[in-house]
Amino acid sequence: MDKQIYVMVSTYFPTLKEPWRCSFVYDMVHAIQKTRRYEVVVVKPDSSDSYDFRGVHVVGFRSITKGGWLCPWLFGWINSKRMFRALVRDKIDIGRIAVAHGQLVPMATFLNALKKRCGSIKTVLQFQDPDPYGMLFGTGRLSWIKKPMWFVYHRNLVEKMDLLVGISNNVSRVIKEAPHQTVYDTYEPMIAAMNQLRHFRSIKDKRVYTLHNAVNHAIFNRSGLESHNGFVIGCVAVFRDWKDQLSLLRAVSLVKDQISDLKVKLVGVHHSGTMLEDCCKCIEENNLPVEIIPSFDHKELPNFYKSLDLFVLPSYFEGFGCVFTEAWNCGTPFITCEGQAMDDLIYPDDRKLWLCKERNPEDLAAKILYFYRNRPMQRLAAETDIDILVPQFLDQLAL
Repeated sequence: MDKQIYVMVSTYFPTLKEPWRCSFVYDMVHAIQKTRRYEVVVVKPDSSDSYDFRGVHVVGFRSITKGGWLCPWLFGWINSKRMFRALVRDKIDIGRIAVAHGQLVPMATFLNALKKRCGSIKTVLQFQDPDPYGMLFGTGRLSWIKKPMWFVYHRNLVEKMDLLVGISNNVSRVIKEAPHQTVYDTYEPMIAAMNQLRHFRSIKDKRVYTLHNAVNHAIFNRSGLESHNGFVIGCVAVFRDWKDQLSLLRAVSLVKDQISDLKVKLVGVHHSGTMLEDCCKCIEENNLPVEIIPSFDHKELPNFYKSLDLFVLPSYFEGFGCVFTEAWNCGTPFITCEGQAMDDLIYPDDRKLWLCKERNPEDLAAKILYFYRNRPMQRLAAETDIDILVPQFLDQLAL
């Protein structure tokens, strides 16, 4: 008898041209495959063609998105029709689908369409960032109507799901509380969005499960860890405002004279705003020992982490951040901002060692200097192995 099908609907899944992008989605799909409970198929609404990727079949089709905010219900219907044509084309038996799992709220349109076609399908919507409903979108002259329309549309989609999944306790809280959340509420664009949506209600009671973005221990581990010269700080993140590499550089400028042979490696590319430009200016003005490295293949990350003494990313609007647990599993401790997802993983007694105040270079500098002088061991309070967490999640899904 053929296995039931687990469908993962995501624009995040890697492609043949960019196999390193969003590998955490592939890792989850692969972990589900390894349980042998389901046949797993990926549906990718931003790919013109179908393809096979490392043992996973990807059903590709191209959604229409331009102007979708004007009538999202109509666009959702049209795009769902495109999905069904692609499933038929690739000979996917819809009657065998047991679970439809989407990454991010726009994918809920497709999950609902599948459930309407086959009522036994269980729908799961997973949220990967602190803005689960897209409250930061809809800017510009028509934001007064775009933002409310998108929020209400997304909220209604979410309320039809069987299970909601947050990648941290904070994200799970925002799913329930938005637009009146009490976490992730210090980022200025989010403050403005919350104020604009203050008269709208949050979702009705729904089951929300927290599933941390876990790590493939076969790839990220301490094997081959070697000593090196100097004290090396590393960071991996795109350059944008809330990643706040600038606070790291300002902290480095405060400690560089107290740390012998200090080196800093920033890995990332420009995303938006002036963060990269500001960082380059700070490096030049303060003569900092910093190297900026464009993003490299994901398979090179383990060796990069192992080349560091300390991983630092002071982001203050972070849903989870796989880079932290990847670095830790490679033997490199991390420092990040308090009030973010890593609060889930740090023991309360250890917070003063690894969690700094947001946008506070002085506090970050003090923590870097303490680590350099004392080298405390970092311990985590939660599991990070994807091959343990995914089976536990599937058990909960079956309840």
